[in-house]
Amino acid sequence: MGNCRVVIVDNDAFTRTTLAAALSGKNFEVVAAVGKASQCLALPDLNTVHVALLDLDLGDGPTGLDLAKALRERYPKIGIVLLTTYDDPRLVASNLPPLPKGGIHLRKRDVHEMKIVAQAVLEAATKPVSQRSGPGADGPTLTQTQNEVLRDVVQGLSNAQIAEKRGTSNSAVEKMVARIAERLGISPDDGNVRVILTQEYLKLTGKLDAGE
Repeated sequence: MGNCRVVIVDNDAFTRTTLAAALSGKNFEVVAAVGKASQCLALPDLNTVHVALLDLDLGDGPTGLDLAKALRERYPKIGIVLLTTYDDPRLVASNLPPLPKGGIHLRKRDVHEMKIVAQAVLEAATKPVSQRSGPGADGPTLTQTQNEVLRDVVQGLSNAQIAEKRGTSNSAVEKMVARIAERLGISPDDGNVRVILTQEYLKLTGKLDAGE
């Protein structure tokens, strides 16, 4: 591979300009830096791009994940790097599609470390469809139902309220909460499980530093 050719899609002009300048400074060839999915898909040289660096939130219209899916359908070997605020975006939007196989999930708080961004782009270019553990790779993966129940717990709903909302029994919700806690490595002996679940949720969504 010659110079790694990258397209950047981010609806924040400052971010995409900064990323473009930084990657260019590290000898990546930035083919284009645009703000919308439609602008990206209309680019004439997309078939020559090695990696698409995409923001998850592109404002009104398709998300970065929608764009990633469309790009991979057109170009099966294109590498995907997705920028998001959250360690696992499905925790705040359970209806999001999965990241295409080989896609790399990169937290926005890591973007100031351009070495991390450059490494992710290079890895996506050289191994675009290698199996990875996906969003939340550094932490546990919950099912869509577990994510929904966890959000209800964080919002302060009781088991009875969650059961009524979901049309199920209290005992079913209790078991679900227990499974979520187990999945997150939380033991009943650790203290108030609901409080700890809330703390873990805030960590996974990037709203609380993991060291706090």
